[in-house]
Amino acid sequence: MNALPARGPTLKGALVIAAVIVVLTATQARVLAAPVFYVLIVDKLSLEDLLEPEFPGISRLLDEGGLGLMNTATAGATTPENAAVTIGAGSRALGPASAGQAFDRDTTLALPAVLYSGPETFVPVAWSPERSARPPETTAAQVYQRRTGRPMDGKVCNLSITEINSANRSSNHEAVPGSLGSALAAAGVEVRYYGNADTHTPKRHMTAVFMDRRGIIAEGSVDAPILDDAESAFGIRTDYGYLQALVVGGTTEGGRPDGSADSRSSEGEDGRQDV
Repeated sequence: MNALPARGPTLKGALVIAAVIVVLTATQARVLAAPVFYVLIVDKLSLEDLLEPEFPGISRLLDEGGLGLMNTATAGATTPENAAVTIGAGSRALGPASAGQAFDRDTTLALPAVLYSGPETFVPVAWSPERSARPPETTAAQVYQRRTGRPMDGKVCNLSITEINSANRSSNHEAVPGSLGSALAAAGVEVRYYGNADTHTPKRHMTAVFMDRRGIIAEGSVDAPILDDAESAFGIRTDYGYLQALVVGGTTEGGRPDGSADSRSSEGEDGRQDV
């Protein structure tokens, strides 16, 4: 789904969960012991987009699921990072620009050869044409432990959890980032997070909606690749076949991590998704 320019009233601030969909097919219901609750996060949709008949995929999701509107004020500007951390905290919160630094635990990371003043920022080593200043065995789990002093025991980690917490310590709203994820885990609800909003840099800030207070998501993958596509917005799009294999089967076996012979959405609604 595209992140389209606003043409009408937008979900500013919440921006976020455009639709919360409960989808359970008859086949899934027979296999699963408990229903599956899917949350589809699509940034910067307008109300007009949700009602636009030009997008049959959105219409189908609304027909089969449900729609609710939420206005999420943050502790700062209405940025995607602030909104994501706010929803996950359950209170007005701040999300630094580095909140998008989330990776699968075993992803090998590199530091881009960019000199600037600020915290270290990583990209998957496969993205970097130059040798990293870090040893090649530096994984997201190792960086997480180096920064927090704790071992990483989930599948996805947000490497900026300490920076996110620091940004909110002086807040008057007593926000605790990751509260939603921790509450779900305490209630025995298994959270699986798939997808990203990557462009040519990692943009995984929406992990802050479902990460726990440690910055960890127990199951899932945020390393779904993006594909070059001249017909899509900005010339890139999600590898839908790869992402579908993850969401449906929890594995990319039979998927297309290299982007070859991937499947395009039959609806023609391209872009980047977080599930």
